[in-house]
Amino acid sequence: MNVLLITLFVLGVLSVRTSGQNLDNNDCVKAHNQFRAKHGVPPLKGDPKLVEIARKRAKTNADADNMSHNGKPNGVGENLAWRSGGVSSCSEPVSSWYSEIKKYNFKDPNPKFSTATGHFTQVVWKSTTSVGCASAKSRSNKIYTACNYQPAGNFAGKFKENVPPPSGGLTRTAVQSQSGSAFVHGEGSQGGTK
Repeated sequence: MNVLLITLFVLGVLSVRTSGQNLDNNDCVKAHNQFRAKHGVPPLKGDPKLVEIARKRAKTNADADNMSHNGKPNGVGENLAWRSGGVSSCSEPVSSWYSEIKKYNFKDPNPKFSTATGHFTQVVWKSTTSVGCASAKSRSNKIYTACNYQPAGNFAGKFKENVPPPSGGLTRTAVQSQSGSAFVHGEGSQGGTK
């Protein structure tokens, strides 16, 4: 009986480990900060509480095999992505989100939230200080990645002061997308009320 219980316990642990995708949050912080540095905004710090929120959000999306935002409880922002297969590092979804810079109009005197650029603006949002990311695998082998941010970005009337252009202007490097990336992302979540 004890051998059976130990075997079931070990199998249970293995199934949990193989059903999720273990992103290294330090890699996620680094991926964000590489892009934030281009805009001269302060680096993000990793936050274990946000990692736990992201883990739950990624699992919820993987269990449903569908992406849906959390509605920003407690002032936490969120970026989501999914892809088929595995995730080798956090740089893939973060690069995909950042590639929306191509659609952002830095010359707009009154910039506002757009679903076409909401992931990018959250990645570089100046007043955001912390991030936590995690991934989970669905039954259909999609990998769902969630990154949660505090304080949340994308607040109406705050874009000009929180989304500066890249230092040195828009260069080819700054807007280069990950053309080989297979990530799909939904609309970025908006701070405050929609």
